[in-house]
Amino acid sequence: MIANKLTPELVREYHGDLLTFVEARLITPEDLDGKVAEPLLDFLDELEIVNVNEFLETTAVTVPFSFPLGETPPVEREVFIYLPWEPGETKNFSLASQVEVLSHEGQHAVRSSNNIHWLTEYVKSFVFRTQEERIAFQTSLEMCKLLHGKIPPLKRLAGNLTKYFLRPTDEEVLIAGLAAVIPPIEQGCQATEIGKWAAQWFGERV
Repeated sequence: MIANKLTPELVREYHGDLLTFVEARLITPEDLDGKVAEPLLDFLDELEIVNVNEFLETTAVTVPFSFPLGETPPVEREVFIYLPWEPGETKNFSLASQVEVLSHEGQHAVRSSNNIHWLTEYVKSFVFRTQEERIAFQTSLEMCKLLHGKIPPLKRLAGNLTKYFLRPTDEEVLIAGLAAVIPPIEQGCQATEIGKWAAQWFGERV
């Protein structure tokens, strides 16, 4: 299994290459006191996160530089991905979990690349948020299959959905959508952009 062959050096390389591929800038806990973290903290305010510090200790977040619906951006697009770890350090997050979660966030970055209003829609629309998380979690399942050779039970995934602030009906839609894509993933199919990219990346190195 690929998961057993991961090293800190390989995982750091994966972080760097994926961030380059999706054209995103990394934010880690060491950056939270700096100006670079302002878009992230503004986003958490929009989501009405009460305990920001606790949230940031456990949760990765993608923040595309966004604009209100109807506005045209005056500057070039920029995407930030916050990760609650330093790449390759295993104090609180395993190497495999770092690869899986970064891939999930990378899929968000890809999806936002053609939609300058992605962040606004994610905050304001439960339907849009559910759709985007369904696709990103499909990437997560593809990565689990790639790294571990198997897919975790969807019940385990369902227990993690509360942090995405979805309504119960939205969670049901998300889980049903993922259940529909499990058969091809079990056959080794990668359908998402990051799933395909990661399969090629690891195929060339492991």
